[in-house]
Amino acid sequence: MHSNRSSKWKTTEVLGLAFSGGGARGAYQYGVWRILQASGMAEQIRVIGGTSIGAVNALLFLQEQVTGDGVARLFWEENDLSSIFNVMPVGRKELLPRDYLRLGLDGITHLGIRIDPFKAWLRNHLRPEVLLEHPYIVWANSWDMFRFREHTSRFPGTDPQMFIEWVLGSASFPFFGPHQHAGKFLLDGGISNNLPLHLVFRENVDRVLAIDLATFMRLHPRQIMLERKYQHKTHVLRASLRHPSPAHFSRSSIDKLIALGKSDAKAWLGI
Repeated sequence: MHSNRSSKWKTTEVLGLAFSGGGARGAYQYGVWRILQASGMAEQIRVIGGTSIGAVNALLFLQEQVTGDGVARLFWEENDLSSIFNVMPVGRKELLPRDYLRLGLDGITHLGIRIDPFKAWLRNHLRPEVLLEHPYIVWANSWDMFRFREHTSRFPGTDPQMFIEWVLGSASFPFFGPHQHAGKFLLDGGISNNLPLHLVFRENVDRVLAIDLATFMRLHPRQIMLERKYQHKTHVLRASLRHPSPAHFSRSSIDKLIALGKSDAKAWLGI
């Protein structure tokens, strides 16, 4: 049974979601998504556009919605730090002071902090093809560092495995180094625009719910311009700058962000 929600949200509208980037703060989007599911609003969503961790979440959430395989829960509630970073010991759940030195040395040695476990986990668990029989559309953006322009990808419309690689490119924060695939060197989509409203509004949606993780990229001129352009059809939920850092992937921070996402979403939706 779905929770009641404020009458300002019409049950007949086709909704889109725009997920910003924000590293570990992606757990906040996971908390919001759980409330969208509980309220029944997730059933109205047809398009999700994501940048960086927002693009990862777009696939995780819709795949779980379709298959019930719990992939989003596994990613946000059960993975530890060794599932993200090469140099983290298996089972490590909290970042210790010496771990920051370990990550820094890894970045210097390899010209970028290695996140091979993160990429391997997503390649093993993401299955965009399961969305093909459902009315869902996913957009992701990244930054082509040598062509010096935004790279956008849409699914359906891209080979499933290729689309996963474009999502990994979107999530390649500069400290991680570029993601190399198909002759492209891709960096985090936030370089171009951290809240991809322009991608969601390419599709036929009535309104867009934007979940902005409130990093410093919220001041990006293009994001500000797009928020103004689409403000008449957009509702923005912005995480607080006081929330745990985007770089803090510790279990305690992730759990706090999930709880904050849930509580903020309930207030936002009037539940």
